[in-house]
Amino acid sequence: MGESGKLRKEERNEATGEEEPSGPVGRHGYRAEVIEQDQRYRVTLVVDPEYLRAETTVYPVTIDPTITFNTSQAGIQDATLFSGYREKTGSSSSIYVGNYTARYGSRGVARTLVKFPGLLNNSVFRSLNTDQIVSVKYYIRDTMCEDTALVVNCHYATAYWAEDTVKCDSTIWNAYTSSVTLSSQTVRYGYGEDGVGGGSGGHWYGFNITAAAKGWKNNTQTPYGIMLKAANESLPARTFASANRTSYQPCVTVEYTNTYIASAPGVTSGGVYYLRNLYSGYYLDVEQSNTGNGSRVLQWPYQGGTNQQYKITRDGITGYYRLVPMHAQSKCVLLSTSNQVVLSDDCT
Repeated sequence: MGESGKLRKEERNEATGEEEPSGPVGRHGYRAEVIEQDQRYRVTLVVDPEYLRAETTVYPVTIDPTITFNTSQAGIQDATLFSGYREKTGSSSSIYVGNYTARYGSRGVARTLVKFPGLLNNSVFRSLNTDQIVSVKYYIRDTMCEDTALVVNCHYATAYWAEDTVKCDSTIWNAYTSSVTLSSQTVRYGYGEDGVGGGSGGHWYGFNITAAAKGWKNNTQTPYGIMLKAANESLPARTFASANRTSYQPCVTVEYTNTYIASAPGVTSGGVYYLRNLYSGYYLDVEQSNTGNGSRVLQWPYQGGTNQQYKITRDGITGYYRLVPMHAQSKCVLLSTSNQVVLSDDCT
């Protein structure tokens, strides 16, 4: 989605030996529509009607929406800083955290910077209100899989940096919030998660960056990204796959909900309202309670009928709002090509 990331449908590994679900299994699918070529798409989940009608289906049926993107077109950028090595490392296929000298014999202590242009440019993420965001996790894969445990802390980065030019100096080395830890992971052989970005064995580690992502979204935090730093920098460094690798690329998963409380005081998405013009005192009214396409919508004195009542809903994908007249709930209010406010069944 967008130029910096892609929406990825996670595939189930049929060889995992998982038990078959006890409930009904439907023939579900997806419908994809191009909104803006190479920029925005609408993906609609199509649920099998037989599944919905089955007596064994447990209601409510819910869909857990998740965005997952990897490093396609620079969706994730990363670079390791070394205390004893003042050179650029942003093109490396690995990133490091901990005492690099203790592990590999030189370069001193390693800390890694990561930022997420693919997240900030993702059209779905941009359409969400921060209240809809349940969690945002950044996953990296341990590639050396050593048994010695190392606690890795995730902090806010606090200075600008560019992947292709950054190298260690006294400013960027300390450009993190030492007093605030977003999340931590204990890294050791087989101690992580399976299959987040491919493969099993418990080698994936997810850092919760929800607070940072919400801050970047609502502009209370500058989007410099994060810094990964060992809690004890005397311990040997751990090695992870970087964004430049062709396999085991890091990824970000955003879990969100379509439940949304509109920002206007007292207005709830899905609620039904009368809409009154403060200047004229008249109400939004579908003329003569007509229901056909092209029926005029105008101002009229209060009558109390359902042709003056509207359900206000927010589209969780586009971020737009929809007005649905309660007397004709298969229609919505829109502006026609001739700049007339009318009813239409084109509610997409």
